[in-house]
Amino acid sequence: MPGADLLIDGDLPIGAGLSSSASLELAVAAALAALADYVIDGAALARLGQRVENEIVGVRSGIMDQLAIALGVAGHALRIDCRSLAAEPVPIPSGVRILVFDSAIPRTLAGSAYNQRRSDCEAALKALQAVDPNLQTLRDVTADLLSKEGWRLTDVQLRRARHVVTEDQRVLDAASALQRGDVGRVGQLLTESHFSLRNDYEVSSPALDTLVDIAVHTPGVLGARLTGAGFGGCVVALITADQADYAVMTIAERYRQVTGLPGVGFVCAASDGTHIRWTAGRSLTPGMLRWSGRTAGQTGNGPPVAP
Repeated sequence: MPGADLLIDGDLPIGAGLSSSASLELAVAAALAALADYVIDGAALARLGQRVENEIVGVRSGIMDQLAIALGVAGHALRIDCRSLAAEPVPIPSGVRILVFDSAIPRTLAGSAYNQRRSDCEAALKALQAVDPNLQTLRDVTADLLSKEGWRLTDVQLRRARHVVTEDQRVLDAASALQRGDVGRVGQLLTESHFSLRNDYEVSSPALDTLVDIAVHTPGVLGARLTGAGFGGCVVALITADQADYAVMTIAERYRQVTGLPGVGFVCAASDGTHIRWTAGRSLTPGMLRWSGRTAGQTGNGPPVAP
């Protein structure tokens, strides 16, 4: 690795649950790898980012954020398998937009109850392994098994496990709904997810619940849920494209009236994942830190930019 002077810039709200830390991890790693002419694929880049979270930051996070950032495809959601690290792009219909609303309630992930939720889930898994030792994680637990054997768990463990099991199914159902263009069903699943996060996983907050309630009662909004680890941060909503700009203003103003907090909304679109853009000389293919040759007419090797 060569030495490097890095100028880091970004427009993600810090501490708002929008994966700003994962974005920083991958951007820096991509820039340094590029400067060293080091070839690394998106999945490996994501694993490096997760190691930073787990070993340096101290958050026992999974790898979803890093994979989404590393392997994103413009105009698509990603159906991610966190066991195999496979990511399948799923087209997002052109008639909808993604709204993100910052609740203005910061959350400190490492100091929150996030790690405790992980411990609750691990305890639930251990209890269910008494029935089926082949269970590796809660993703292997079916709704039927949980219904029959849930008595083995404490009330808290049962609710944590129920959230994970039902959320896994919602992901599969949402991917199928997107593939057939049923955005109404996707919106419904988003809202159901929030209720599960609020009631069973208990990672919501009064401000987030208020924001979701305002959003789902706004014309054009198909569904909404908290995003990130919860305890504060942001809400994400799905809305019809023709109502998006109006909804951002309406929801933000209503939220300020109800809570007195300066909520801010953004209209977003799915974009390509982490990639290097050279200001001159070289370029890289999104998802792979590999040289693709100079552009005709360009000379020299300018500094890289890792968005």
